[in-house]
Amino acid sequence: MTLNDYQQQLLVDVDEFINRNRIPESQIAKHVQYEKLQDVTCINLEDGLWYYFDHGKLQLIYASNEILARTLWDEFQTRV
Repeated sequence: MTLNDYQQQLLVDVDEFINRNRIPESQIAKHVQYEKLQDVTCINLEDGLWYYFDHGKLQLIYASNEILARTLWDEFQTRV
């Protein structure tokens, strides 16, 4: 995914995200807490990405260091 793809994800509500990406129930955790976010829905994409939704809207995308480094490197390579 490119950085632009991540920006587009900010506009999607939780139900649309689940349907669009065909997320199984096993990857959805409801009423979780992460840092200051409380009672949110967390979707684990099992590839180093976790999406946190509060009241149906995306609040946080957590990317593992590996995913973040790869995304930044790929974006750099396409622009150079």
